[in-house]
Amino acid sequence: ADILLIDRATSTLGWALGADKPLVYLDLPICPLHPDAREAMEQALFLVDANTPGWTEELKALLAMSPDILMQSWQDKLPARKTLAEHYVVGPRQGKRQLLRWLFQARNENLGDTI
Repeated sequence: ADILLIDRATSTLGWALGADKPLVYLDLPICPLHPDAREAMEQALFLVDANTPGWTEELKALLAMSPDILMQSWQDKLPARKTLAEHYVVGPRQGKRQLLRWLFQARNENLGDTI
């Protein structure tokens, strides 16, 4: 595949990122993203917001982009993709103790939003 398109932030996102192919995320109203994750994805991927008028034209333009320009834009997003992966997909690349600390910190931060 030259380009991947997904519409859910599930394990599919991790698999698609692992392919290292230009990735379009279709942000659907039925599966809203957390605002922080959405902002990170806007920087790291090609995010098309299906909640806005004209989104189909935006998607068509992206899919019609020349392969060279598409790949250059994808490469330009690499630092943001690394940050996205660390914060939202695979976690930090450190030892087990650091990973557990990261998981509990994220859990506690999320619980704070609901209390």
